Parts: sequence; C-alpha cells; structure tokens
Amino acid sequence: MRRDRIETGRFYTKNHGLFAREVIGDDGRNVIYRDYSLSDGRPISTRSQCQYSSFSSRAERECTAAEKARCDVAAMQRKTQEESDQFRGILEIPMQYAMFKILDAMKLEYILAYLDAKGYAIRKRE
Repeated sequence: MRRDRIETGRFYTKNHGLFAREVIGDDGRNVIYRDYSLSDGRPISTRSQCQYSSFSSRAERECTAAEKARCDVAAMQRKTQEESDQFRGILEIPMQYAMFKILDAMKLEYILAYLDAKGYAIRKRE
C-alpha cells in the first residue's frame, strides 16, 4: 500500500493476517498505530510506530467493515488509560525521592537564601 493511501483513523491488515492495525497518527517519518487481534478484536499494543515503508509492507489492504467492527476500541482506550496511570505512578515516587537527594546535596545556606529571596520568614527551631 502506498504512503498516500494510509490515513489516520483507518484500520489495515495483511491478506490472511492476524492483526488489525489502527493508525492513530504520524510524526512525518513514522506511522503510529495500535494493534488488535483479528480473530477476537482484543487489544494487543496501545502504541507502536514504524516507518511508512515497513507499515506499508504489512498493510496490504484496509480492513473490511466486519473486521473493523470486531476490534474492541473501548477496551483499547481502557488499556491505554491503565498504562498511562501506571506510568504516572512509577514517575511520582522516584521524583519525590530525587528531590530529597538534591536538597540533601545542597548547602543549607543556598536553600535559606532562596527561601529568604522568595519572602519566607525563616527561624531555627529550638
């Protein structure tokens, strides 16, 4: 399939293929897509990318209406949201600990000067 025939929002497959690929975008050089199982419509990958030439060799034709209807788009959206939430959770904890390490490495005078410049009243606890 030629590059100019690949469109965002459409589903493609190989003749007698196992996967349906939904094109969700491109970055100018690569096609960004999601994979579904053609047999049961199960979501497989929430975001993949490859060069147009590679995608074209695997996208011999657009999916039929029946093949497209089989793809569980709602399940894919749930899976995408779950992966996003997991990733966000993974980032939050290390960032918190990284900040403590940074603050520990800084000289107290610099921290106090910064807070003072921001207008905070600082006094030492007794």
